[in-house]
Amino acid sequence: MKRDKKGHRDLVPGFARVVAANNPKGIAFVGDADTALIPDFSKAMVRLAKAIKLPLILPSIPVDERGKGIDDCRAELKDEFDRWFDGL
Repeated sequence: MKRDKKGHRDLVPGFARVVAANNPKGIAFVGDADTALIPDFSKAMVRLAKAIKLPLILPSIPVDERGKGIDDCRAELKDEFDRWFDGL
């Protein structure tokens, strides 16, 4: 696998192949409350979106507690989850 200038594995070519095969409208970054607050993680998502030329969607998870993520959102919204997720 290719590496970037800092020696990290370069995942962009793999994402570019997925994008080409699926034609998505954007990338949804659905991090939990912890990852959403880590600046380096958020910056990496922005760089990825720019690299593959897609808009970055940052939805607000309607569960307001530290450490809560998409799985907790699904559990709380139950039958309404699919409608919420489709609206992203």
